Amino acid sequence: MNPIPYSRERLASLPLGCTAVAGSAAIFIIAGPGAVTCLQGLVTADVAGTAPDRSCYGAMLTPKGMIIADYWIGRVAEECLLIGDPGAREPTAAGFARQLPPRLAKATDHSADWRVLWLLGTRPAGVAALPIPDPGHAARLDGPFGPVWVLGGPDRSHFAALFAGTAEALAPIERALLAAGVASGTAADLRAGRILAGVPSLGDDIDDRTLPQEAGFDDLSGVSYSKGCYVGQETVARLHFRGHPNWVLRRIEAPSGTDLPAIVTGADGKPAMKPGSLLVLEDGSVRGLARVRREVSPGDLVGGVRILETTEPRP
Repeated sequence: MNPIPYSRERLASLPLGCTAVAGSAAIFIIAGPGAVTCLQGLVTADVAGTAPDRSCYGAMLTPKGMIIADYWIGRVAEECLLIGDPGAREPTAAGFARQLPPRLAKATDHSADWRVLWLLGTRPAGVAALPIPDPGHAARLDGPFGPVWVLGGPDRSHFAALFAGTAEALAPIERALLAAGVASGTAADLRAGRILAGVPSLGDDIDDRTLPQEAGFDDLSGVSYSKGCYVGQETVARLHFRGHPNWVLRRIEAPSGTDLPAIVTGADGKPAMKPGSLLVLEDGSVRGLARVRREVSPGDLVGGVRILETTEPRP
């Protein structure tokens, strides 16, 4: 829980505008004759069942169903791209080393030599020449500075497009966006976009004991309940078909001066809320995401904090 200062005006305008945010990420490409089939058995998303140019959201789990890392996944033909939080790099590389059979699939780690460029908000109207895929689709572009992968934001994602490639390959794309009037953004804008869309962040909203359903994965179409087996699937399926999560992801708002410890207790003295990604506005009030007990409903107050729907209504 690391609150970031942010502007109230910026928070209100972010979904209506178009903002480009460059940064680092955990970036892996899975290739080989069995790349799609192998990845299908390692992540919660249905990679094989989608068309061969799709983007989706998913996660790699422990055998007990806890999230190791979440990813935005692009598939083009028989290659797959995974983009996650920088903190996902080491556990992802270790998982691929253990679980990918070398003759069928090879994982290439581009985390150090590639960058990402997020396009938040609406799709830009003035850059029609840029090959931005439709929402939920993906493309791989070849250029003089190497390939660039482009993901059109899946439904309920916090981005309109996501580019990945070397800094040299992304530079002309970023220049074209800025020349068309797209604003240059920061890491704070990226966090604000995730909060408004109800997209969890590794470390802040996801820890080593978080199940996908507790982090809003169902709302983000991040789990397939029909594709068959994958690591951790038994726990996730049992919870979906026979039970319910004890915690759910919600947006929250708190007035200035509200105490936000790591765990907020309810009126009964029991843990009721775990604040995660947070923004602090000019007046000291807070907006963010939190995992709350399933008994807590939108509109309720927990320790002075108002619980909201998981996703900000879109204009």
